[in-house]
Amino acid sequence: MNRILVSGGGPAGCIAARSAALNGGRVCLYEEHRRIGEPVQCSGLISKKGLDSIGVNYSAALLNEIRGADVHAGGASMRILAGETKAFVLDRANLDCAYAEAAEKEGVRIVLGERAPLHPSGGEILIGADGVFSRTAAANGFPEQRRLVVCYQREFTNAKPADRRLVSVYLTKLSPGFFGWVIPINEERVRVGLGVSKGGNPKRQFEKFIGKLNGVLDGAKPDTSLAGFIPLSPRTETVSGDVMLVGDAAGQVKALSGGGVYFGCSCASIAGKVAALHPENLWRYEQAWRREFSRDLQVHGFLRGALDAIPEFALGLAIRAGGFLGADGFLVRYGDMDRPSEIARAFREDSASRLGKRFNNVASIFTSSELGGGSNDP
Repeated sequence: MNRILVSGGGPAGCIAARSAALNGGRVCLYEEHRRIGEPVQCSGLISKKGLDSIGVNYSAALLNEIRGADVHAGGASMRILAGETKAFVLDRANLDCAYAEAAEKEGVRIVLGERAPLHPSGGEILIGADGVFSRTAAANGFPEQRRLVVCYQREFTNAKPADRRLVSVYLTKLSPGFFGWVIPINEERVRVGLGVSKGGNPKRQFEKFIGKLNGVLDGAKPDTSLAGFIPLSPRTETVSGDVMLVGDAAGQVKALSGGGVYFGCSCASIAGKVAALHPENLWRYEQAWRREFSRDLQVHGFLRGALDAIPEFALGLAIRAGGFLGADGFLVRYGDMDRPSEIARAFREDSASRLGKRFNNVASIFTSSELGGGSNDP
C-alpha cells in the first residue's frame, strides 16, 4: 500500500487526507505551524451549499447566517435578500480544526510544527495543499500561478452594520481587479476588507476605503487585521509524477469572489480518493476535477474579467438597469455563489421569469420594424 503524504493542514489538506484514509490509504498530514487553523487568512464567508457538500460537521465554527448582499457601485445599489440562509460567517480556525478532527477520526496521522518532504520517495505520493506560494509546487516544477490578488482585512467592534443578514460588496476603483466588502459577524462586529490585483498598496487603499463607509464604522474600534494572497486562476497542471496539488496551491479558487473552500475541498476529495485507489494513475485526478469544475471556474474567470473591464460609473448604470429588469429577484431564486453556470442555465430555461420578460421587452424595442430592424425589404 502506498504511503500518502499531505503538505498543509488547511481545509483542502485535511479533506484530501480524510478522503484518502476513507479509501484505505495510509496517510500522514504535515502542518508547519504548531496549531491547526493558524494563521487565519480568510474572510470566513462560505456558502451553506458548499459547506454541506463537504460532509463535515461545521456547527462549532458558526458565527452568523447570511441571506444576501447589498452590491454598491457608481453611486447605485442593489439589494439581494433571500428568504433562507445562503452562506455562513465562520470562525476559520475552528473550521480548520473540525476538518482536522474529521481526518484524525479516519486514521490520519497529523504532524504539527513540521513541514512535509518536498519530494515523495519509495512509492510515496505527495499531495501539496500548502497554499498559494506552494513549496511543493515550486520544488516539483509546476507552472507558476498566473494571476494573484492581495487582500487586507480588519475586524471592528462597536460597528453598525445595516443588516446582519447581508454582506456589503463594493465595486470601487479603490480595489482595482477585485472589490471591497463588509461582512457582519453579529450586530456590532464586522470584517471589512479590500483586494487589489492591479498594482497599488492594499493597506493604503484599505484606509481610503474605510473612510468612505458612511455610518458602518462610526465609533467603531479596530481589532485584529490580516493580509494574504489569493490565486485567481488554476495552474495549467496539477499532477506531476507522484505529486498532486489541491486548493489554493492548485489555484482552485473562485476568481469572482476569491473563495476557495468549496472548490478546493471538492477537488481535494477527488485527489485523496485517486491517491488511495489509483496510485499508478494520478492523472485521473486532473481529468476528474477539470471535468467536474473547470467550466464553473472558467465562468468565474470570465465574470471577473468582465467586471475589471467596466468603469465604476458604468457598473452603477448596470446596477440600476438590473434593478429595472428584476435581476435582484432572479438572483434570489437562482443565484449560486459557487456554480455560476447554474445561473446561466436558469436564465436560458426560465423564459417566463420577470427578468427574461423585461429583457425581451427592452430588446424588442431595438429590433422592431419601426426602428428599421424588422423588415427584410431592400
